[in-house]
Amino acid sequence: MKKTIALFLCLVMLFALAACGETGTTTTEPTGVGEDTAAVTDMAQTEEGWDGSLPIVQPGEDNKLTIGIHTSAKVSDYDDNAFTHWVEEQTGVDLEFVQFGGTTKDAATQISLMIAAGEELPDILWAFGGINKTMGEEYGVDGYMADLSRYFDEGWNHYQKESFQTIFGDEAESVYHLLMDRGVEPTTGGLYCYPTIQDAPLDTPRYHMWINQEWLDNLGLEQPTTIDELYDVLVAFRDDDPNGNGKHDEIPMTGRFRTTYADVVNYIVNAFIYCDNTYYYNVTDGKLWAPYDQDEYRQATIFVNKLVSEGLLSPLTWTQTDAELKSLINTGDETSTVGIFAQHADIIFDFGDPSVYRYVPLQPLADATGRGGYCPRSTYYPAYTTRITSDCDNPDLAFKFLDFCNSQEACVRQRWGEYGVDWEYSDGTKPGNMGDTAKLHLINPAMWASVSSSVWHNIAGVSSEGYWSYEVDFSDLSDWDTNRATKLLKNYENAVAAGQPDEVFTLVAYTEDEYERRTEVDSDLKEYMKTAFTQFCNGILDPNDDAAWNDYLANLEALGYYDPWITTAQSAYDRTQQY
Repeated sequence: MKKTIALFLCLVMLFALAACGETGTTTTEPTGVGEDTAAVTDMAQTEEGWDGSLPIVQPGEDNKLTIGIHTSAKVSDYDDNAFTHWVEEQTGVDLEFVQFGGTTKDAATQISLMIAAGEELPDILWAFGGINKTMGEEYGVDGYMADLSRYFDEGWNHYQKESFQTIFGDEAESVYHLLMDRGVEPTTGGLYCYPTIQDAPLDTPRYHMWINQEWLDNLGLEQPTTIDELYDVLVAFRDDDPNGNGKHDEIPMTGRFRTTYADVVNYIVNAFIYCDNTYYYNVTDGKLWAPYDQDEYRQATIFVNKLVSEGLLSPLTWTQTDAELKSLINTGDETSTVGIFAQHADIIFDFGDPSVYRYVPLQPLADATGRGGYCPRSTYYPAYTTRITSDCDNPDLAFKFLDFCNSQEACVRQRWGEYGVDWEYSDGTKPGNMGDTAKLHLINPAMWASVSSSVWHNIAGVSSEGYWSYEVDFSDLSDWDTNRATKLLKNYENAVAAGQPDEVFTLVAYTEDEYERRTEVDSDLKEYMKTAFTQFCNGILDPNDDAAWNDYLANLEALGYYDPWITTAQSAYDRTQQY
């Protein structure tokens, strides 16, 4: 077994800082990959590059790479690991792991400590979520991350191009260009990461809402579909002892503020006006605007403030962690205490816990103003978090390794585990979890939710849980995983039915000038909007007070809300429409 280097954060330091020769896979197993794959000819206009031949290391060549990875408690071993063994066999690379513990922010802090101390970084930072695009670009400009643009310009991304065609088909060209152009650091033109993307339709709704069906049944209530009905149901949950234990212990509604999937507050806002706190901007007839200065947005704050003041929206919503929310929901056979909450089913429900049977998806609320009734959804999930560091002695080898990990078989194994143990290919006759025909049969559906040595629990590739749907017997709702999968699909269908505006702002690529102008105000403005909204909702500022609201609007303008924040995004949006 290879030696694993374990790096654990020192709390004192943290507090101080806070002040073979064939193209494709060589496996003898049935690949099931690339059957409808064709080359994406326009993605790299050159004859140079790498043709995908395996293994990527020839006899006598140095085959060692160090992988810096943020550890997961669900991985029992990274060295003696099914994905590690498979990818080493395919590529000929010998991997050594440098593990970073704590939160993603802790892991990013450890990297900054290593840089400050002049320590050698791992060759690759694998899906290192704590180092976001902006931070990674800063490290790149300062010389700590390798510029990978020439590899893409010269067509070394063999497997990535195949995967784009497999997953995105006719949209491959436009999605690829958007991903790559947005990944470029505007001031230098460098690409200091290996951009990846995930197509996961069931994950695209910005919030995943759940309501306690047992409570509805106990009180003889129907699911709320409007703002007024939501209010009435929450009052009943608060006052009428829906869990029947004779105690006043019910939490009518909770979630996690400004957290993807768990933002129950944004669920309410979208009944009043379309608001996506990931992309921020809205579009009408090609012109950008943002919801945060609109009267309908103010109406939403007034309604949320009403829920907070009457004890219908829990104060935990603004501060609690995922672990704390999970502990409220996964109560086993004990009486439940939560009526409505928001969070992704794969995150919130402990595998096998009966809580999944108690809750059903809550549909988006109907339009309350003439400008609402939506559920924001992402199209794809771009990621700019995998990097080759400047300390890597063989960046060619590191790039080929990352590119192979973008092959579809590698991506399936990263997500679903070991072939023949955790999954196998479906026979093409079974229904899939997306409501289509399944491509995979899950032998061990609990793999991702359990502690194992099958995967790294960190995906860096062109992956698609939409394309690689897995078998689900929708007729057996008594099965825990089938029940969860059925409700995930229903949540997605609810979001699609609610719809989005005809024009939606998503990814854009900024020029150097746009980037610099926008960066001057972006961080402070977003923080102010978030803080002010929280204060209005919690009554620190009165959303009914015209003077308080007008002061808020004046502060937005002073902080650059209209210019340069919206104007620079408009320029980038206009240019990006060519894709």
